[in-house]
Amino acid sequence: MSDSMDRLLLSNVSATTIAGDNFVIGGGRTDSGLFNGSAVGNGTSICTNVTTSNNITFSVTDIANCTVASLFPSSSSESHRLFEFIINGFGITIVAILGIIGNILSAVVLSRPQMRSSVTCLLLGLAFCDSLLVFTSALIFGLFSLSDFMGTLTTYRLVYHPLLVPYLYPISISAQTASVYLTLAVTLERYVAVCHPLRARSLCTWRRARYCVMTVLLFAITYNLPRWWEVLIVEGYNWTYNITMFENSMSEMRANPYYITIYINWAYLVVMYMVPFTGLVAFNLAIYRQAINLIVSFDARIHYVKSRPHLGIARLTANLVQCPTPL
Repeated sequence: MSDSMDRLLLSNVSATTIAGDNFVIGGGRTDSGLFNGSAVGNGTSICTNVTTSNNITFSVTDIANCTVASLFPSSSSESHRLFEFIINGFGITIVAILGIIGNILSAVVLSRPQMRSSVTCLLLGLAFCDSLLVFTSALIFGLFSLSDFMGTLTTYRLVYHPLLVPYLYPISISAQTASVYLTLAVTLERYVAVCHPLRARSLCTWRRARYCVMTVLLFAITYNLPRWWEVLIVEGYNWTYNITMFENSMSEMRANPYYITIYINWAYLVVMYMVPFTGLVAFNLAIYRQAINLIVSFDARIHYVKSRPHLGIARLTANLVQCPTPL
């Protein structure tokens, strides 16, 4: 999600500025980093004062070259746009629609009174987080790529999408974090139920599961609080469409190399990959070993009864006498 957002911030300006359009922008991002200042074009005016974070200044005298698309030749290529349309536009949108429908149906079934248990509570929380994730991803990447490739929903692409991204991005990545750890919580619940069945009745309750879901949501929101200050909104004007347009760029905090190294790279690797993956492997291995032990023990009992049929019949008769069938 974080890498996809970086690519979106890199290509957002070029996607919302059509080659040859007359425009005014106040900032954006290049391959060298963030740029500030202004870029103004009216068909004949000079475009200047576009300075990157590495102090590289662009001075272009032709409005066709003043478009940001010319600063991102790889981002504006037809093959790249087609790839973004297929993967982000078509793929994410279809997955989001099917995923939301499936999660709604699952929530309806799991919400029945007879299905009330600790694992169903965790699964309901997981369905909510997954639905929120795919919904926000469709708004951030899906509709944007469809609009860019098909030339539709121009108002959404130029106005509403840049205004929504600074809020949808932290919500989506918080939902992603919660989804990962709720999956780990479901595995932990199954581990307790299989490997410690005598303690499962007291530990795996609906109330404890609700506390677990709330704790995971609180952790996901707290851990991703810096995401709210990563994306900026830049206001501009599109003379072709005669509307005020907006664009997104990275904040100074997001461009800080220490922030990228510590929080974006290492913390994301540990929190989103190493910890949940290690937990999933450990708990599933324990469940697998317990299942194998139960199978071996059951086979041994069956073999014992078959080798001593008179003892097996005697035990069966004793059990029937001690535990008669109720009328």
